[in-house]
Amino acid sequence: MSVAEACLGRAQSAPSQGTTRNQIRVALISGHPLYREGFARILRTAGNMAFVEGVYAADAVAIARERAADVVVIDLYDLAD
Repeated sequence: MSVAEACLGRAQSAPSQGTTRNQIRVALISGHPLYREGFARILRTAGNMAFVEGVYAADAVAIARERAADVVVIDLYDLAD
Protein backbone atom coordinates (compact mmCIF):
# COMPACT_ATOMS: atom_id res chain seq x y z
CA MET A 1 0.00 0.00 0.00
CA SER A 2 1.41 3.39 -0.97
CA VAL A 3 1.47 6.37 1.35
CA ALA A 4 -1.18 8.01 -0.84
CA GLU A 5 -3.47 4.99 -0.51
CA ALA A 6 -2.97 4.92 3.24
CA CYS A 7 -3.64 8.64 3.41
CA LEU A 8 -6.84 8.24 1.41
CA GLY A 9 -7.86 5.34 3.59
CA ARG A 10 -7.69 7.59 6.64
CA ALA A 11 -9.63 10.32 4.87
CA GLN A 12 -12.34 7.98 3.62
CA SER A 13 -12.69 6.28 6.98
CA ALA A 14 -13.03 9.59 8.80
CA PRO A 15 -16.87 9.75 8.64
CA SER A 16 -17.11 6.45 10.50
CA GLN A 17 -14.79 7.87 13.15
CA GLY A 18 -17.15 10.65 14.17
CA THR A 19 -16.67 13.13 11.34
CA THR A 20 -19.91 14.90 10.55
CA ARG A 21 -20.98 16.38 7.25
CA ASN A 22 -20.69 19.85 8.76
CA GLN A 23 -17.01 19.47 9.60
CA ILE A 24 -14.38 21.08 7.42
CA ARG A 25 -12.01 18.39 6.11
CA VAL A 26 -8.44 19.72 6.15
CA ALA A 27 -5.50 17.94 4.50
CA LEU A 28 -2.09 18.82 5.92
CA ILE A 29 0.76 17.88 3.56
CA SER A 30 4.34 18.26 4.77
CA GLY A 31 7.49 16.21 5.11
CA HIS A 32 7.77 17.36 8.73
CA PRO A 33 5.50 15.61 11.24
CA LEU A 34 5.93 18.45 13.74
CA TYR A 35 4.65 20.95 11.18
CA ARG A 36 1.56 18.83 10.50
CA GLU A 37 0.89 18.24 14.20
CA GLY A 38 1.46 21.87 15.12
CA PHE A 39 -0.76 23.23 12.39
CA ALA A 40 -3.51 20.73 13.29
CA ARG A 41 -3.26 21.80 16.93
CA ILE A 42 -3.69 25.46 15.97
CA LEU A 43 -6.63 24.72 13.66
CA ARG A 44 -8.35 22.54 16.26
CA THR A 45 -8.88 25.63 18.39
CA ALA A 46 -11.30 26.85 15.71
CA GLY A 47 -13.25 23.61 16.13
CA ASN A 48 -15.43 21.75 13.66
CA MET A 49 -12.51 20.32 11.64
CA ALA A 50 -11.35 16.84 10.70
CA PHE A 51 -7.80 16.19 9.52
CA VAL A 52 -6.01 13.93 7.09
CA GLU A 53 -2.23 14.06 6.79
CA GLY A 54 0.18 13.34 3.97
CA VAL A 55 3.91 13.47 3.43
CA TYR A 56 4.34 13.44 -0.34
CA ALA A 57 3.06 15.51 -3.25
CA ALA A 58 1.32 12.33 -4.45
CA ASP A 59 -0.70 12.38 -1.21
CA ALA A 60 -1.99 15.87 -2.00
CA VAL A 61 -2.92 14.83 -5.54
CA ALA A 62 -4.68 11.67 -4.34
CA ILE A 63 -6.62 13.58 -1.68
CA ALA A 64 -7.66 16.21 -4.22
CA ARG A 65 -8.74 13.59 -6.76
CA GLU A 66 -10.88 11.79 -4.20
CA ARG A 67 -12.22 15.08 -2.81
CA ALA A 68 -11.24 13.86 0.63
CA ALA A 69 -10.59 17.40 1.86
CA ASP A 70 -12.27 20.77 1.64
CA VAL A 71 -8.98 22.59 2.28
CA VAL A 72 -5.43 21.46 1.47
CA VAL A 73 -2.47 23.07 3.27
CA ILE A 74 0.83 22.18 1.59
CA ASP A 75 4.34 22.94 2.84
CA LEU A 76 5.94 23.53 -0.58
CA TYR A 77 9.30 24.48 0.82
CA ASP A 78 10.11 21.12 2.35
CA LEU A 79 7.76 18.64 0.71
CA ALA A 80 9.14 15.12 0.84
CA ASP A 81 10.00 13.56 -2.53
